[in-house]
Amino acid sequence: MSDRIEDILDVVNYVAERYQKGMSEEQVSRFRIEALNDVAKRRAILTSSVSNKYRRELQPAIKGTQAFDRVLFQYLDSRQMTLRLALQQNATASDLERIDAVFGAQFVDTESLEDQISNDLKLLAHENSIEGGRGERLISYFERKPKLRAAAIKIHGTSCMACGFNFETAYGVHGKNYIEVHHAPHRADLDA
Repeated sequence: MSDRIEDILDVVNYVAERYQKGMSEEQVSRFRIEALNDVAKRRAILTSSVSNKYRRELQPAIKGTQAFDRVLFQYLDSRQMTLRLALQQNATASDLERIDAVFGAQFVDTESLEDQISNDLKLLAHENSIEGGRGERLISYFERKPKLRAAAIKIHGTSCMACGFNFETAYGVHGKNYIEVHHAPHRADLDA
């Protein structure tokens, strides 16, 4: 059996032995942390070595600790099979027997693995959406006249008169003839 799968299964088993119906995802997460420490101590390895197994080895199906905690909770709470399927996807032939021992020997159709994981990930993405709603912003900007810009550069050069920064000095040819300047707001803007 591969160490990476064995460590993950030991974490799952530890949490499953302590799980009671009705526990929250947060409680499952706390048990996962205890399991992490227990497995690391028994194997005489760093906790980061164990956590890296479930944070990295189960990708692309499960990405990161929060996703692992979520699918572990979903398995314990409602027997969703995302975690088992992700383990099977990353398992060697010798790992499958231990996976069956931890999750039970019920048959899981590995041909529908992609569909099951895809559906579960869509659920996770919807529940833990990082993106927000649509918003609008009002911004102010100044339109510059090319002739006036050229005249100002001819008179004042391309170094900012307020702070002295020069893009060509800082960035070489990529900053040549480029300037950002500090502007005093118009009086009308201050009165608004």
